[in-house]
Formats: sequence, structure tokens, C-alpha cells
Amino acid sequence: MVRVNKKNYIGAFIGMMVLALASRSLIAGEKINKSLALEGESSIKINYQRGNISVIGWDQNKIQIKGELDDKAKHLELKKEGKTIRITITLLEKDSYIASGKSSKLTIRVPKELLVQITAVTGSINISEINGGIVLSLDSGTLVAKKIKKSVNISSVGTNINLIDINATVDIDSVSGKIIVKGQSSKLFVKSVYSNIDIALNLITFCKISNISGNINLRGPLANNGEISISNSTGDTSYFASDDLNARIWLETGPGGDILNQFTKDKPTSGMVGDEKLIYSVGNSKGKIHMITQNGKLMVNRK
Repeated sequence: MVRVNKKNYIGAFIGMMVLALASRSLIAGEKINKSLALEGESSIKINYQRGNISVIGWDQNKIQIKGELDDKAKHLELKKEGKTIRITITLLEKDSYIASGKSSKLTIRVPKELLVQITAVTGSINISEINGGIVLSLDSGTLVAKKIKKSVNISSVGTNINLIDINATVDIDSVSGKIIVKGQSSKLFVKSVYSNIDIALNLITFCKISNISGNINLRGPLANNGEISISNSTGDTSYFASDDLNARIWLETGPGGDILNQFTKDKPTSGMVGDEKLIYSVGNSKGKIHMITQNGKLMVNRK
């Protein structure tokens, strides 16, 4: 008969339990509080399928994650890869981001100078106080970015985008959703298909907007030698300029368009099919404004 040493058995059992608890993955719906000190990393990449994520820049040299994981979450991975920090939330099932259950709700604090890159399928992203620039990809949901410096690069399918108090170059490529930009941008590119676009800049140096359907409103003084290019197919398109505008202006519409000019007494000429064209100068003509639409009002207004 084999005799079992009870003390050794209990000790081995406790040891196995401690090891299991220490090595287990975070489970679905779990509340978390994790941090990681930086050692010269320059960027962070965040990848998840669904959820509400807030990223806030701070002055501490570490990354902190607080909140609650998705009900479908398998684990959250936080690791270093060269000069990059990676945060990845993996779900239990393929395509489970469309299933029922509570999605992740996390607040992630990062050093302000990092480049922040986020890839997500659906949900909301709130990001603020980042000086190193942001690169965001979100198929559907809402995106709010405040006080971002250096650069903003956004790719979306059906996302409402709101950029507030920025001081960065901007490049937005979207299919649909409302787009709002406020602040300062030395170069601004917006390309969309079905969007209402509202942009207000402190000073316009270069602005290019392309849209298929929706209203476009652009506000802000044009810099000397500044350039504005706006193309739309269906919808009203307006530029609200300062009284000291200096620019050469080209306005063109298709058969369903109308040109309205508030700066001079020049009137548009009409073509045989009802299209309109107006070319005129205001001030010293150093700037360039080219606006075109097929169907809708085309306006250069005093703000």
C-alpha cells in the first residue's frame, strides 16, 4: 500500500494553484488595472474589435490601462516590440464583435509624445492631449479627438468624426458620417463619399476637400499664397472668408448648380445646358480658390 504524505500533497496543490492564477489570461468582462513603464519607445499600437476606448496623453513615462474588458474577450495583451508598445484585445469567437453582450470600456493613459495608432471595427474612440500624432482606423462609430498636435490621419467607413482644438496636418479618408474639424492645420485633406463636412480653421494655408454627396462648409481666413480646392457633386458648398480676402477665385457648377458671389459685382456666365462659371479676383489675388459642384449652391461668403 502506497502511503501519501499529506503535507507534501497539500503543498504541491497550493503551488499548482498559485502558478495557474499567476499565468492565466484576463477573462471576459474582467475589471483591469495594468501599467507598463517605457524605455525609449516612440509609438503605441492599439488593436480591438469593439468597445469604447479613451486615450489620454499625460506627462508620466508609463502606460496605464483601467476599465472593463468585453464580455467576449479572451485576453488583453500588453507588450513591447522594439520601439512600439502593443495593446491587443482578442475576442473568444470570430466576428463576435457583432454579438450581444457588453463591449470593452477602457481608459488608456500614454506619454504625450508618443505616436498613437488605433485600429478598431466598431465603437467609440476619444483621444486627447497627444503631441506625437495619431493614426486611426474605425469602420463604424464615433471618433472625437481633442488637442492633437503634429498629424492626424483617419480612415473610416461610417464614422462620425469630430476634431477639436487641433494643431496638426490632417488627412481624412471616409465613406460616410459627419466630419467636423476645428483648430489649425497647415495642410488639410478630406476625401469622402457621403458626408456633411464642417471645417473652421484659424488660418487656411492648404485645404483640399473632395465629396460626392453632402453639404460642405469651410470657414477661416486664407493665408497669403494659400490654396483652397473643393469638389462636390450633390449638395451646397460654401466658403466663409474674412473681409481681407486676397485670392483669384474659380467657381464652376453643373446644370443643377447656382453660383452666389458676395465679394464683387461679377456675375456668373451660363452655358447651353445650364452650367455656370465665374472667375474673378479679390484683393491682390495671391491666394487661389477653386470650387466646383454639379448640383447645389456654390457660395463664397463673408463670415
